[in-house]
Amino acid sequence: MTVSDSLQGAQNENGHPIYGNEEPLLSLITHRHDVQFRVMSISHGDATTANLQSTSGFLAVQASHVGQLRAHNEDSSAWLPELGLAVVADGVGGYRAGEVASAIATYQIVSELYRRWLTAGRSWKATALCSTLEAALGSANHAIIEVAGREIRYQGMATTAVAAVFGSETLWLAHIGDSRLYRWRESTLTVLTHDHTLQQQLIDQGLCSPTEAAAAVGSNIITRALGAEASARVETSRHRLHAGDRYLLCTDGLHDMLEDREIASSMATIKNVQTSACHLLDLANLAGGHDNITVILVASTKQ
Repeated sequence: MTVSDSLQGAQNENGHPIYGNEEPLLSLITHRHDVQFRVMSISHGDATTANLQSTSGFLAVQASHVGQLRAHNEDSSAWLPELGLAVVADGVGGYRAGEVASAIATYQIVSELYRRWLTAGRSWKATALCSTLEAALGSANHAIIEVAGREIRYQGMATTAVAAVFGSETLWLAHIGDSRLYRWRESTLTVLTHDHTLQQQLIDQGLCSPTEAAAAVGSNIITRALGAEASARVETSRHRLHAGDRYLLCTDGLHDMLEDREIASSMATIKNVQTSACHLLDLANLAGGHDNITVILVASTKQ
């Protein structure tokens, strides 16, 4: 059975999707915050999920699958339409610790950005938004290290993260690790992030071709992650939005299983964002599903 066939679409009494019980994970960090937001907008856990939401100018869907080989899902994601904010995180660090790291990162990034958005009068200070995103990921880094420092079972946990804010004309982006953001524009797929992996480092240094680097032992090692260092080395950028754009945030469970040309072919063929997101998960599972697979697909609805 494919992801497209199996989605249940469970919702709570407020119409928000039900992903499972985040409370055991979030209880580790909720004492840090004085900001309330919709926890059910965070997707985390082992269940297959797909959550379609719209906001002014954008239509977005979250979808996640545990894959074919993993016992549980260590990915986490969030889409807050009020803020135009999308976050995807992929945890590492041993049994259950990875999912704690990704949950902490997602929660911390969302709550920190929500707090700043409220402080600014429910709006963004566009000139400082890259710095704001970098600070939010830095805050998540400190939160992960703090929890790992007082919980022996979580020592060594870390997570990738990619966070994007969609404005009326501009996309602001911050990332660390190998979770990616792709742009689909005028039948062309472009990667807007830069993998922080040994494989990419070998390519950047001219030591290997992409094919040789992919085959190198240990090439999938992540060289940057939240929780791995006292100071997170976050990369930021900003990009002009165009009418008709689609943006794909994803974990390596997708792009390790599918070549960019396969992702591009899927996005070219399927226009509906929810069907497209689920089809990408299906393709990754059919290719082996070696890891958890999480995507957020954001489509511009502007004319």
